[in-house]
Amino acid sequence: VTQNDLMITSGQLLAFIVNAILGNILVNTTGVWRYMIAFGMIPAFLLLIGVFAVPESPRWLVQVGKKQQAQAALKTIRPSEHSATAEIKQIQQNIAQQKKEHFSWRLLKSPVIRKTLLLGIGLGIVQQIIGINVIMYYGTTILLKSGFNHHAALIANIGNGLISVIAAYTGMKLMNRWPRRKMLLTGIVVTTFSLAAIAFCSANLADPKIFPFIVIGLSMLFLFFFQSMVSPTTWVLMSEIFPQKFRGAGMGISTFCLWIGNFAVGLIFPVLLSSVGFTKTLLVFLGTNILSFIFCYRFAPETSGKSLEKVQLEFNLQAKKASSNC
Repeated sequence: VTQNDLMITSGQLLAFIVNAILGNILVNTTGVWRYMIAFGMIPAFLLLIGVFAVPESPRWLVQVGKKQQAQAALKTIRPSEHSATAEIKQIQQNIAQQKKEHFSWRLLKSPVIRKTLLLGIGLGIVQQIIGINVIMYYGTTILLKSGFNHHAALIANIGNGLISVIAAYTGMKLMNRWPRRKMLLTGIVVTTFSLAAIAFCSANLADPKIFPFIVIGLSMLFLFFFQSMVSPTTWVLMSEIFPQKFRGAGMGISTFCLWIGNFAVGLIFPVLLSSVGFTKTLLVFLGTNILSFIFCYRFAPETSGKSLEKVQLEFNLQAKKASSNC
């Protein structure tokens, strides 16, 4: 998860750099955004070519009875034939185990499954309504509203991308050292403070010259704590709370809700910005940060140092305790 975050933030940083270069070189060109989008076709085209060199999934090949092809595929990415053979056996054992734990929507009749599904959906939505993609999608717009000119805003936005990469790398180092719950709550506290500080300065700061630099500094603070603590922790928690027989469906539904939240934030932010203004828009997301903290403080479990089986046992004990209290 954390390595995936690092790759995503590195791609975003590259996009910000390209946008800044194009925006400052093609100063008198109308529709420069078309060139920015066109540059995104280059890595997409390279990926398309690279896909043809990627071997089939060994797990899928084993599932369809092509054991020899699966072993050949593993040999291309494993250092020795012995490790490839051992992994084939492990894959066969896992597939046999999963057949015993056959998925069914009837599992939703279980109070524990329903609780974990709602928790997963909640964590996915929380990750988005905190407002990360307000900064990532509309970082240049925010900097323009704070007082930067267009060209300076494009350059300053590179700082947001650089901080995101550093934060993603930091999150990789912290994930196995800090408790998950503590990381999540700490990250939300700082993102809430960052938005509150920007909104306060926007409403009360008399000197317009210093305000853009306050905004970029607080935006970087927001990004650092989100990308290092909130983002990786929510993904890890979502993957750890579901039992094996419901993990695929649970993660799928939770991720779907996460992207619905992403869509909603991306749609609502510019509408709010044009209708109620910069400060009040930030106050809306300040409110969603506070709600996110309350939700995570109340419901997010601590999974650090615990096996998946122990996490499920704790959920079962909580459900039994809740039902006995009723």
